[in-house]
Amino acid sequence: MKQDYEDGIEIINTAIRKQEEEKAWDLYIAKYQHMDKKTYIPFEKFYNIDARDTNKNKSENMYVEEIRAEAEKIKRIHQNRKKVI
Repeated sequence: MKQDYEDGIEIINTAIRKQEEEKAWDLYIAKYQHMDKKTYIPFEKFYNIDARDTNKNKSENMYVEEIRAEAEKIKRIHQNRKKVI
């Protein structure tokens, strides 16, 4: 049972990382229009810089608490479904 919740948290983490990468891509595309040969940087480098900045601004404890709250919500929904069935 505990493994199910850990798997759920991992899925949520993966989805969050994917969303952050998509946001970074959108920002990169907007900046790409203004790049020239001197200012061009590949997306991978841009994303790594952007990800470091994002991590500095986020409190690690808040991030963990958000995941924990989401997992608890999923757990309650799952338990309520069992009661109905």
